[in-house]
Amino acid sequence: MPKSPAELYETDFYAWTQEQASALRRLGEAVSRIDASEPPPYPKNRSAALAAVVEAQQSATEVDFARLVEEVEDLGKSERNALRSWTTQILLHLLQLQYSHASGPRQSWIDEIIAFRTDVEARLTPSLRRDLEEQLPALFTRAHRRTVQKMTMHGEPDAATRLPAECPYTLDQALGDWWPDMGA
Repeated sequence: MPKSPAELYETDFYAWTQEQASALRRLGEAVSRIDASEPPPYPKNRSAALAAVVEAQQSATEVDFARLVEEVEDLGKSERNALRSWTTQILLHLLQLQYSHASGPRQSWIDEIIAFRTDVEARLTPSLRRDLEEQLPALFTRAHRRTVQKMTMHGEPDAATRLPAECPYTLDQALGDWWPDMGA
């Protein structure tokens, strides 16, 4: 059963923003098609109905539907992009923990993974989780590329060549309490 907009807002903000943007788009299109000079026939009080249609049309012209829709969509995209970025960072640090021989930065990688996991957990909704599941290969590709660059810059080109080409982690592993074998 579909959730009400209020329920969706509380449980899945990203899905709410996308549904609201769609509803605003439909409303804007419908209002723009209203021809106040030829209202539908009303059995009683035609002048009051005509006045209501004209008032609704005038009010609607004050709303910048195109930009409002864009802003609502962007709210959701900002949430989505933040989660994608944090997940990419988690993957990068998991790769560093598992494949780098550097000992100095390990604790900071662990601390950052914990912080990013906390941030993701606080904002993760069902639709954003589905997005991360779908995007995991692309996010891993970004993390892999950046990890290779970092390892090479810090004198670990051998470790960079041992990185897996495809994501060895599930989303549950990346976002949960799982840790890789350190320093493979």
